[in-house]
Amino acid sequence: MSHAHKAAIARNIRVIEELKAELVTNTAAVLQSMAKDDPNAVLDSLAGTLISTYLLSKKLNVDFEHLDKQVVEKLHQTLAVTLEGQNLNAELNQLLEYLTKS
Repeated sequence: MSHAHKAAIARNIRVIEELKAELVTNTAAVLQSMAKDDPNAVLDSLAGTLISTYLLSKKLNVDFEHLDKQVVEKLHQTLAVTLEGQNLNAELNQLLEYLTKS
């Protein structure tokens, strides 16, 4: 393995580790913003969480479209086992509709 190839692998590992840390940081920021009752900060932190997730998926060789398809599949699976009386059914269906509209 060449030195350039080893260096590229090391850079990729560093980027993945940075993205993992960003994901955790953004998740913590969501919780902190909720505790402070700061809707703008909650929105910003949620957006950061989604961005970090998409970038991490790309670094793990999962393209954005494949991730979206997996989310839709996971929504279908969750809806199949979620009890009708649970409060999340409406939101899960709304999200599924949003992600599958053309």
